[in-house]
Amino acid sequence: MRTKTLITIFIFISTILLMHLSMAQEIAQTKKISFKEYLEIIMGNLPELQRSSITIEKAEKSVLTSASSLDTTLSGSGNYSRSSKYNSATESSYYSKIWSANAALSKKLLSGTTLEAGTSYEYVTEDLKNTGYYRPALYVKFTQELLKNSFGTLDRFTVNDAKMKLEIEKLRKFETDKTYLNTYKKLYFNWIAQIKKLNLLKEYITNTEKLRTDIENKVKSGLADKTDLHSVDALLLQYRLNYKNAELKLDEIKAALLIFPEFSSAAPLEDDFAKTLQYVTLASFESVPYEKTRSAEIYRLTKENLLYSAEVQENRLLPQLDISGQYTRLANSTESIKGYSKMNESEYYIGFGITYPIENTSAKVYLKEAEIAVKEINSEFEIAKNSHKTNLETTLKSIEGLKEIIDISEKRINVLEAKYRNIYRQYLQSRKDFQYLIDTSLAVTQQKIDLLELQNSLIQYSIDYEDLAEKI
Repeated sequence: MRTKTLITIFIFISTILLMHLSMAQEIAQTKKISFKEYLEIIMGNLPELQRSSITIEKAEKSVLTSASSLDTTLSGSGNYSRSSKYNSATESSYYSKIWSANAALSKKLLSGTTLEAGTSYEYVTEDLKNTGYYRPALYVKFTQELLKNSFGTLDRFTVNDAKMKLEIEKLRKFETDKTYLNTYKKLYFNWIAQIKKLNLLKEYITNTEKLRTDIENKVKSGLADKTDLHSVDALLLQYRLNYKNAELKLDEIKAALLIFPEFSSAAPLEDDFAKTLQYVTLASFESVPYEKTRSAEIYRLTKENLLYSAEVQENRLLPQLDISGQYTRLANSTESIKGYSKMNESEYYIGFGITYPIENTSAKVYLKEAEIAVKEINSEFEIAKNSHKTNLETTLKSIEGLKEIIDISEKRINVLEAKYRNIYRQYLQSRKDFQYLIDTSLAVTQQKIDLLELQNSLIQYSIDYEDLAEKI
């Protein structure tokens, strides 16, 4: 008998040691990730954040592309022509042949001025004279656009519009990234909350299993009724059911983090939950006017861009007026090389050209679209402003309300625990019904779970507040 007892004790101790060893290995393999480390991993690997960075790169390239019309241009051409002419003196025909080539550099300025400098070279032969001569030339030319593209209004618009849109995209990126990050911030604290809930339920399951063993022994000894055993079994099953539901929710959270391999064998740092909760509990939350937020700044810049666009569209309704002038130095020489040194002839001209589409339908439509877009952005601003006010006030009231509810819940837990201890003593003295004890135990557990969820909700609302109230 003694040997049997020793074997039983040995098996029990060995089992306990193996369990502790297994738990130690599990803890060693599970890396604890702080909230700061968690966010760094998210920001470094989340595809949505990388996509928004690409959007900024594209906007930056658009700024460079918008100025391409101002690039310096090198052009050149060459041709050969042969023409038949009639000499009335000899009453015969002859041929004139021309070989020509030219090259030029041109540059457009933001003032709407196009400057060009170039050279041309011709070699002319005529059958009648049986001789050839060279015509080299150098010239400078300007073209100034007025009215429609008055001093480069349209050219500057292309550049300025791209720059304004780049600034808007930068602000939008910040807002978009913040939305994605807030989702994962909330997920981190949900992760901790589910783990804490599982630990709480595991503790109650263990305690209830011990209670069941005691009740079972009492039933066998005739000191308790089987109804008590059924009651504790029902309580145990309820805890296990709650535990399984909490496990499912934890699995959902882990599934949402599967895209990050760093979290596959990691767990959140539970201290961050307590620290954040303490900060939120002590922090003061104030209302912030929508006009001071980054979202409002996006609307302001967008409206500014649309008004600028409408102003430019009005210019497109005007006729295109170009004033141009050119000065040329040229020569006629029988020597090809010395031609450039003998350019003693000059030519110049100045003139204008005007173009005006009668209907000008596209310009009118673009102007109307720009005006409609301004009205639309004004409406969207007011809608966003009202939505912000409603959401912010709701969030503020929820935060203050949750603080009070949490305080009451903590007090209720203390009362329920004191009640449970008192009922348990009375039960041992056979002065209280066992079901009453079970009901009180369940009430304590449920209130603790509710408190945990309330605390998590308070943290979630504080994240929403930071999103809504963040100033520029």
